Amino acid sequence: SNYFEFQKITYDYDSNTNTFNKQKYPVEGNINDFLDRVGYDDSSYELGLSMWGFNDLDIPLPDFFELYADHLTAPFFIFQVACLFLWSLDDYWY
Repeated sequence: SNYFEFQKITYDYDSNTNTFNKQKYPVEGNINDFLDRVGYDDSSYELGLSMWGFNDLDIPLPDFFELYADHLTAPFFIFQVACLFLWSLDDYWY
């Protein structure tokens, strides 16, 4: 099927209406419908895989120095360094 993904939301093409609609997921029903599920057989697995794709979550790991720079420029860290600097100058003023 024709689809595209925008801001982590998948839109499927509906050839009957010539529009793109949000992809539908099976979320309706009562709790027993979900508890009674036993899983997919091979044909429904392939169908689900073609409709929804793999169930994976890709979270990129930041580089150490990028993460370190973010923490060094955080407002609270700058405040702590400024307080440490002023505390070290306290003996010189009195």
